[in-house]
Amino acid sequence: MPIARPALGGLAPAHETLEPQTHQPFVIKFRCKEEQAKPLVHYVVLALLCANTPSHHAISKEAHHLFALAPSEIDVLVHPQSIVHGLVEFRDGSLIAQLGSPDMRIPIAHCLAWPKRISGPAQRLDLARHGTLTFENPDLSRFPALALARRALEAGGGAPTVLNAANEVAVAAFLEGRIRWSEIPDVLSDVLSRHDGAEPTDVDAVIAADAQARTVARELIEQARST
Repeated sequence: MPIARPALGGLAPAHETLEPQTHQPFVIKFRCKEEQAKPLVHYVVLALLCANTPSHHAISKEAHHLFALAPSEIDVLVHPQSIVHGLVEFRDGSLIAQLGSPDMRIPIAHCLAWPKRISGPAQRLDLARHGTLTFENPDLSRFPALALARRALEAGGGAPTVLNAANEVAVAAFLEGRIRWSEIPDVLSDVLSRHDGAEPTDVDAVIAADAQARTVARELIEQARST
């Protein structure tokens, strides 16, 4: 799909951006199934702004469930500026994009007012100030949690639940200063490796898998702190 590094030429230099290793929003892209879109739509790129945590697994997991997509049908791009929130590529190669300031109050207001629009306090998008919009393929050595997301999605069953639970515990420990940022993926990987792969059969099983993953994550964190 030809959407590598589109830029707004001739605009002012880009404003200061967040440090790339830890603050890279992601977008996911997938091929439209014929029954899901009109024939002239070729690809859809759904930009999901990720919080500044390693919980990038939410991106591919949401696409998997919302659009009934197999893991192999989902790709990931890095979009550092968090400006493009959606793209549709037509069969002729043209693109239509939805852009906006990276402020969750905008989509929340959109949902509350649908099908109308309401005024809100979000800052208006200044393209000249931002200067350049870029997209790039993710470096899995810099984003190890993304590889774990793919691993959990492909494993299926309770793995995504386990990964999500472990991530919440690990991020909380990081925010409390108990582990380093770089240790979060290690916790996730260890917890995921201990998952038995069982498929939850009901809500109680999901809750139990979540609780067990949290317990294991806390134990691993405490073990690491005591060594």
